[in-house]
Amino acid sequence: MKHQIKLAVGFIVYGQSDYKYLPEFLPSLTAALRQAGVDDLIIAFDNFPKDQANSNWIKHHFPDVQIMSAGHNLGFGAAYNKMFAEAFSWGADYFLVTNTDIFWAAKAIAELLAAVELDDSLGSVSPKVYQWDYASDKPTKIIDTCGIVKLPGLRFVDANQRKFDKGIDSADIIGPSGCAGLYRMDALAQVKVGREIFDEDFFMYKEDCDLAMRLFLSGWKTEFIPLANAWHDRTAGGRGLSFWNTWLAYKKQNNSIKKWSFRGQLILYWKYWRKESFKSQVILCFHLLLRLGFAFVFSKNLWSEFKEFWRIRARIKLV
Repeated sequence: MKHQIKLAVGFIVYGQSDYKYLPEFLPSLTAALRQAGVDDLIIAFDNFPKDQANSNWIKHHFPDVQIMSAGHNLGFGAAYNKMFAEAFSWGADYFLVTNTDIFWAAKAIAELLAAVELDDSLGSVSPKVYQWDYASDKPTKIIDTCGIVKLPGLRFVDANQRKFDKGIDSADIIGPSGCAGLYRMDALAQVKVGREIFDEDFFMYKEDCDLAMRLFLSGWKTEFIPLANAWHDRTAGGRGLSFWNTWLAYKKQNNSIKKWSFRGQLILYWKYWRKESFKSQVILCFHLLLRLGFAFVFSKNLWSEFKEFWRIRARIKLV
C-alpha cells in the first residue's frame, strides 16, 4: 500500500493584523488539504499572545489546529523553527509555510505535492501566487510571486511580480517566497544549522532568501508549479528592478519593515558574498554603497540597524 503523505502546515498569527484573514484563510487551507488527501498537522504560532482573539477564534472554529506560543514575539524565523521541530517530531514528510493573508485554491496543495513526489531532487516548490484584492474581496490575475529570483549582487526579487498572467508557466527561481512554499523535510534537515532552519539572526524578512540560498548551495533543486494557485494580500510591497520602483516600495513600507529588511539584506551580503563571482561581488559593493547612502540621506534611523548588524556580525553563521 502506498505510504500516506504526512504534511505539516505552519502559520503565524499576530494580533488584529491576522484576525481578519482567518475566516477565509483557514477554510481555504483545510479544503486544499482535504483535496490533497494527506495526513496533516496544522500548527498556528501566536506571536502576540496578549491578544487572544486569534487563538480563541481558531480553537472555536478549527479545534484540531495546534496552537503554540512562547509568550512573546519571537519573530518569523524563530517561531517557524519551533513549528519545524514539532513537524520533525511528528514525522512529517513535507512542510507547508503559509501566511494567513493567503487564500488557497482547492487543488493547490495537491499540485505542489504531486511535483515533489515525482522528483526526489526537489527540496522546495513554489505556487503561482496572485495578488488578492482583499479590500474588495476580489481575486486578480496579477502575479504577486512565482518564487524568489536571485540577481547578480545578491539581490532577490519576486518572480513575475505585478505581471498580468497570460499563461505564465515557468520561472527561474532559487526558492519559494516566505508567504507560501512547500519544503521537503529531508532537505530542511540537511541545511539545518544547530536547531535553526530559518536563521534567527533575521528577525523578520529576507530569511526565505537565506534558506533558498542554503538549499541551493547544498544541491537541492526548486521548481515553480504554475497549476498550484493561491492569492496573497501583500503587506510589504515587493521591489522592482529599478531605483524608482525601489523608492516607491520603500515609501509604502512602515518603519519596522524598513529596518528588518535593511538588516536582513546586510546579513545576506555578509553570509554569501564569498560565494559570488567577481562580477557579482562588484555589483554587490555598488548596491551596498547605494543602500548605505540611501539610508544616510533619506532614513537615518536605518543606521541603527547597520550598527546592530555590525555588532552581531561575528556570530552570523557563514556558509
